[in-house]
Amino acid sequence: MVMERKIKIVEAQANFVQSYADFGFHNVDEMIGYALDLLRQELEAKQKLTDSADLYAELYELDAETQEWVEAALELE
Repeated sequence: MVMERKIKIVEAQANFVQSYADFGFHNVDEMIGYALDLLRQELEAKQKLTDSADLYAELYELDAETQEWVEAALELE
C-alpha cells in the first residue's frame, strides 16, 4: 500500500532530496523510502541496545556474586 503525505522540511533538506539522482535513486520517493528504512533500522537497533542494557542492569542488581567480582576488579585498577 502506498501512502501520500505532505511534509515540511528545511531548505537544506530540500536541496539534499532534490539531488536524489546524484546518489543513484530514480526519484525522490525512492530516496525518501530508503532513508526511512535506514532510520527505522537504526531506531530499532538503538531500542534493542537500550532493552539489553536495562536487562543486564536488572540481572546485575539481582546477582550478588557478579557484583562482588565487578567490585573486586574495580579495586585492582
